[in-house]
Amino acid sequence: SGVGYEGLGYFSIEKPYTSPQRRNDVCPESPDVIKRSYLSYQYDMSTPHKRVREPQILDARYPTDALNKWTNYKAGPTIILFHGIRGKNEDTPWLKEMADALLEQGDYNVIIVDWSGGSSFYFGYFLSAFSGDFSFPFTRAAANSRVVAAQLANIISHLINSTGLTPGDFHLIGHSIGAHLAGEIGRRIPGIGRISGLDPCGPRYTGTSPVVRLDPSDAVRVDVIHTNMAKSVFNGIGTTDSSGHADFYPNGGRNQPGCDLVSAILKGISNYPSCSHSRAHQYYISSIDPKNQFNSFPCNSESDFKGGRCQSCGDAGCSRMGFYADKYIDPNKQNVSYYLETAAEPPYALDNDATNNA
Repeated sequence: SGVGYEGLGYFSIEKPYTSPQRRNDVCPESPDVIKRSYLSYQYDMSTPHKRVREPQILDARYPTDALNKWTNYKAGPTIILFHGIRGKNEDTPWLKEMADALLEQGDYNVIIVDWSGGSSFYFGYFLSAFSGDFSFPFTRAAANSRVVAAQLANIISHLINSTGLTPGDFHLIGHSIGAHLAGEIGRRIPGIGRISGLDPCGPRYTGTSPVVRLDPSDAVRVDVIHTNMAKSVFNGIGTTDSSGHADFYPNGGRNQPGCDLVSAILKGISNYPSCSHSRAHQYYISSIDPKNQFNSFPCNSESDFKGGRCQSCGDAGCSRMGFYADKYIDPNKQNVSYYLETAAEPPYALDNDATNNA
């Protein structure tokens, strides 16, 4: 069983989309229900002091309008940002923060994907909990992300065919379910240059087929930051799966400093339940400034790292978590694990004395 949408194809909910990890799967909703829009940002180079242009908006249902709507788009490196569950531009300010940070560092096309119409919690699936499936709040967003990925793949294909760009010119950055959404685009368009997964979502994804979730085959280089991984949704939202060529585990990858209950009370952190999950995109934003070096050591486990057994760069070489990680990734290697510590406050980076390659 499944559902088809014109121009996007057929979306099966049979195996591997239905599995012990994805019980009670549902069909994705139609593009008209999801109502996503894409915002393109660039610098205005005509002014004495560079400023970010007003975003140009594209209705994702009309991919061939991209170059008409995005009149400032130029053939060149293109970075696309994806929020996760329940996200929308006004309550996910990190999207604009990341876009601004990227434009400060390079001459990029930056596109923010707003798919908030399809990514909200839907408690209509609460009956699933009675069968032991506690991932039910993520069911709707996980299903709808497949439609968003199909539409974005159409837009990328149109840009490639119309501008002379190659798949390698695209860098996809996704948080939570947005990381798996980016992986689905990579599955549809072979040769995507890079995907950065920011604490990829665990519920409905951990332990599933690589077809369903982000994995190293989805891009030439895949780097992943784990900040809230857990086997149970009651303990964390991030996946425990190794998902990239390079997987980074700051502070062990589970709970982040400054996100404990005491800190939340003292500092009035309103997003305490998702604080560690959100640190993934905060670390990434900080890493875009080259002064903030998240130097990382190759290591087999958190216990080895804490035990001081990973204080050299070894054969794998050290790395830098975040925006510049691609400079250290060997696309012929997969699931290389890196560990590091961070501070509890911005800019978060610490000097870890990783001096070999970092």
